[in-house]
Amino acid sequence: MHMSDLIKLTPIFHEKIWGGRQLETVFGYDIPEGPIGECWAISAHPNGDCQIAEGPYAGHTLSWL
Repeated sequence: MHMSDLIKLTPIFHEKIWGGRQLETVFGYDIPEGPIGECWAISAHPNGDCQIAEGPYAGHTLSWL
């Protein structure tokens, strides 16, 4: 992998009581059922560590990388 290669991540979605479906209908995300209020698309936070989706690091988390 070269530094110029893109790393594709699997976003983390968080359900919120004020959430809805606009992340799906407006932005095209494939979100889980329920009122989704947040998308952490690039996150290494302990409560939402994105997984690397493809390539040589697939399956590892962003914080691992």
